[in-house]
Amino acid sequence: MKWGIEAIKSYELNCNGLDRFTFLGEEYQSTNWSYLSLSHLQNFLETSGLDRDMILELLPINFKGIVWNSLESEDLEFLNTLTNPNRCLEILDRYNLMDSAATYTPSMEYKLRWLKERWVKGYYVFANC
Repeated sequence: MKWGIEAIKSYELNCNGLDRFTFLGEEYQSTNWSYLSLSHLQNFLETSGLDRDMILELLPINFKGIVWNSLESEDLEFLNTLTNPNRCLEILDRYNLMDSAATYTPSMEYKLRWLKERWVKGYYVFANC
């Protein structure tokens, strides 16, 4: 099972009627991670001292799954609650996650670097089921 790791900087919406919207954002990036990769990330973050709430603050998860060409009002509510990229960088720094990832596994360092690069550029990042 693959999860989309979605990164959006800003977005514009087009109303399709019946409370459905289409995402018009140009500043959007995405990659796919396996469920196992997300599980390893969670284990790594837990061993680094983050609790469940902090993990979900760092990388929020949308279990419903956002469909970008047919957004519903609850999708917009979720997008409006995404963690500020500066806060994510603060957590990354406070827990020294980049250095810890380098000694954990190369793939963990790669994944955290992908996230960090987006946060540095001002992207809001979340996991999309």
